[in-house]
Amino acid sequence: MGATLLTHHRFDSLQESGNFLKGTMAVDLNPDTVAVRIADDTPARGGRGAAVYDSKMSMSLRRVPRENWVVQDIRPLLVATEDTRWVDDHWEVQGPAYVEYVLPVPGDAVGVHTRSTVAQDYRIGMRQVHRAVNRTSVKSEIRRTPLVTRSRAGGSGPGGIREVGFDYGLSSAMNLAGLNGKLAMGALDLEWEYARSIAHFQFPEEQLGARSSYAGAAGFVRGTQDWRSLSLGGEYFSISPRYSSYAIDTGDFRKGDSFAQSTQDFIALDYMGNDFSFYFNEPQPNFFKAGAEKRNIAYALVEDNDDDDQYEDQGLNDEPITERSQPNESGVYPGWDLDGDGVPDYNRNRNTIPDYLEPFFKYGQEEQVFYWGSDFNNNGVLDYFEDDSLPNYPYFKDERGTHLFADWRTPLNGLSFRIGRYRIDQIAGPGQNHADYLSGSYRRLFPGRARLQWEHELKRVEDDIPNPVFQYHLIEGSVDVEADYGSVFVEDALAMRHSLVNRGYLGTQWTPVHGLRLHNNLRYELNAQQEEQFADGTAQEADDLNTLALVNKAAYTWTWNRLTAQPMFKHTLLKQDMEGGTGPGGLSVRRDVTEIVPIFRVDCRFTDRTSLELGAEGFPFFQERFIDREDKLLDFSSQTYLGQLKRKGVSGGFNVFIVMGLQYTRKEFDEPGLPSGSFVRSFFQVFMGEQILAAAQ
Repeated sequence: MGATLLTHHRFDSLQESGNFLKGTMAVDLNPDTVAVRIADDTPARGGRGAAVYDSKMSMSLRRVPRENWVVQDIRPLLVATEDTRWVDDHWEVQGPAYVEYVLPVPGDAVGVHTRSTVAQDYRIGMRQVHRAVNRTSVKSEIRRTPLVTRSRAGGSGPGGIREVGFDYGLSSAMNLAGLNGKLAMGALDLEWEYARSIAHFQFPEEQLGARSSYAGAAGFVRGTQDWRSLSLGGEYFSISPRYSSYAIDTGDFRKGDSFAQSTQDFIALDYMGNDFSFYFNEPQPNFFKAGAEKRNIAYALVEDNDDDDQYEDQGLNDEPITERSQPNESGVYPGWDLDGDGVPDYNRNRNTIPDYLEPFFKYGQEEQVFYWGSDFNNNGVLDYFEDDSLPNYPYFKDERGTHLFADWRTPLNGLSFRIGRYRIDQIAGPGQNHADYLSGSYRRLFPGRARLQWEHELKRVEDDIPNPVFQYHLIEGSVDVEADYGSVFVEDALAMRHSLVNRGYLGTQWTPVHGLRLHNNLRYELNAQQEEQFADGTAQEADDLNTLALVNKAAYTWTWNRLTAQPMFKHTLLKQDMEGGTGPGGLSVRRDVTEIVPIFRVDCRFTDRTSLELGAEGFPFFQERFIDREDKLLDFSSQTYLGQLKRKGVSGGFNVFIVMGLQYTRKEFDEPGLPSGSFVRSFFQVFMGEQILAAAQ
């Protein structure tokens, strides 16, 4: 059993008293106007939108000590964007359109209460405009606070008309409390957790302002029961859209946003880079901006740390930028640093060419689409490689669901099957992720001889919840001396809104004779999209989106004293039908390519610290070949010859590697009109800290 209690609140030392749980609002933030905005809750989905009938406000005034006057049924000023429509007795608000009710506020106000009559799929937010002193120019400027969501419709929006009311205020505190536990009783294993967050607000009038709050809960319970070769398991989970593990925004309310900067309203524009239905006032990076402006100033009590290093993903030290002062673990690349050296495994020599494209290195490295793993959110990207901008909860926010499964371990060692189903629905958003699946797995190790792995999953999927990702990638051909990386936002293609999917993997590694190693891997994903007309008015035609990724490799190692010779051969076939958005391999690109790579390497170790390495990739009688059946202009043959001298030493407690050498490459395109030719490149590099394998630079 365990328990957690945390309070994070604002404190103002200039005031006589404060509130430990609810916080204290800073002085000099009295609003000039208060605005209530009503918008479409899912503007990117093309759904029903919001229906806005009316909005009234009441105001509490403190004109004599210890006595409030309440003014009821105030009609605020109505502001509607051009793309709203008046239909019968209400405004129709769809997409980026919104209706805003603006109320001027006198200086003696201590509270504002709003009541809005709405229907369908609505989202209601609030903000204020006030005057603040610019600390640089010491001039009074008009400022506004961030727009804060206070109410959302459930699902795709109720059909009936309802009145939604709340008290206006700025965030003053965030409280979190939780309980968790585990139970192991014989063959029964249970695990559970429950947490609750409370966000507190106060009208900005020092100690007199009216207070309000909203709360959200999150929890799960899951367990398994074993009976010899059979296991039954299940889980139930729910994370409210109002639940948050981010402490209150620590931005300076006195400064606020410039009144002229009106294009970054996250209630109207999807500037966060993710679907609105995931969030309820949760800080998110603005992927339209760069550098420090991309990050909101907030304390994450549960970090977004998908690559599980010492830095949170949105922190200053984990940005894909090239600054030599960055720590070694800079960057976010889940699943690509198995050796923990802080360098992506697909660029071990830290140059501007990914290893799966670089001569000699390409034998030992494939790109992401060739690997296997689970994909529970059905966006095509293996969960192992996913980088999103969400806190690392065990489940997604704004989702509630169940998962039931049964495992059967067969008498054949290593062979098992699972049948299961999960039903996941968004709470405030309109999406769902429903799937029934049957999977099989066979994994067998024959020590010293072979390893066999077979995986297959058949699932019927109806998933229209978007799960976008950030794709960390090497910027190829960068002119920078060191490797330059970028992070690309990739929208979820929603390719499994209604699909029958067969996906699997077959991998073998075996050594038939001493020194000979054979590797054969096949990954496939067959997505049979079903024809359907969806409730939001969109349609899907029947189509097949297939991915086939095949790798065959063979290497023979012959050693005599300090001399090692290695003939190697690699063949890859990649056929992918998807184009754009997420898919197998991250950002899906339509491809149909084959690569044939013959290699011969000779390594001579003069001493334990000095070695000479010679290699050839492609020969006059057997050239390296690249064949692109989608674009014949890219077909080519090539030869690369490399010689390099490596020296290992120790300096100041760190391993130091010095590599110098010469490379000759000749490339000939099959298309006569394209320029073919050759080049010679010399290189000299020094590495410290971890070993770098030899390869062309």
